[in-house]
Amino acid sequence: MPVVSVIIPAYQHGQCIAEAVESVMAQTFRDFEIIVINDGCTDDTEEVLRPYIDKNQIRYFHQENQGISSTRNRGLSLATGEFVAFLDDDDVWPPDKLEWQVEALQNSTALVVAGLTSVFGTRGDRKAIVETSEYTTIPTAKLFGGNPFGSPGQTLIRKSALLEIGGFDPTIWGADDHDVWIRLSRMGEIRRYDRISLFYRVHDSNTSRDSERMFENAEKVIRKNLIGVTGRERTQLEQQGFRFLFRYGGKKLIWKGAGLIFQGQFHKGWELIARTLRTFVPRTKRDPVLLLQIIAAILKSPWKITRF
Repeated sequence: MPVVSVIIPAYQHGQCIAEAVESVMAQTFRDFEIIVINDGCTDDTEEVLRPYIDKNQIRYFHQENQGISSTRNRGLSLATGEFVAFLDDDDVWPPDKLEWQVEALQNSTALVVAGLTSVFGTRGDRKAIVETSEYTTIPTAKLFGGNPFGSPGQTLIRKSALLEIGGFDPTIWGADDHDVWIRLSRMGEIRRYDRISLFYRVHDSNTSRDSERMFENAEKVIRKNLIGVTGRERTQLEQQGFRFLFRYGGKKLIWKGAGLIFQGQFHKGWELIARTLRTFVPRTKRDPVLLLQIIAAILKSPWKITRF
């Protein structure tokens, strides 16, 4: 059995996926398998992957479209390695990514080790790899303050731990990885090292560009992971979580609503602003920091919403 199972969910990135696969095959650490799950692609993904399939360089599976969480979970169920690594089909790895992350897991009790990302576009440059052994442990409380990772592709995870928490939650869209990190942090250590482990491609179809849907699901992650938490810990995590939600998406939705008003879409704009404020205003009585965040966002609105 391989040490690492690399899981690549594939959806509509036929123009990029060969580069993703090649970045795995170019790893200096060689004891891995590559599992590609075609999540109902209608582009040329399968045609692009055909040479790898024919040479048995990847394990390839096709399914009707189910979404990223379910696709990752299927890959997890097929994985035979001790550790699992996820790579989106439009991103790539630096060549030493698996080597140092496998070493870090094998020499510790950590459940997750992660690195940093270097963002690039279709023509962008990639930063040089930073070599350092320095790392930070990320506790649960810090995770309620935001997702420290831009993509699961930065990480290497103990498969047993991910199976124990039930994998990714398919009811959460776009923030399913954040939910996983919070749940894993309650079981053991998550480490972030100061070296690049992923080249993240920025383009118009990135999931993170759907701001309203991303906000709704980020809120779902916070509310879900507060269930069963009581007392002072709940108060602290709740404050952390909703301050993060406002920084992450709340203020942007207020600004978006103000922009709609500025453009003459009064009903739609005010509805978005009111819906957003209903999430936060009731909490400001117990959290003056959150109140200050809201006031600052309104005053700093690029659309000057205070004049309406």
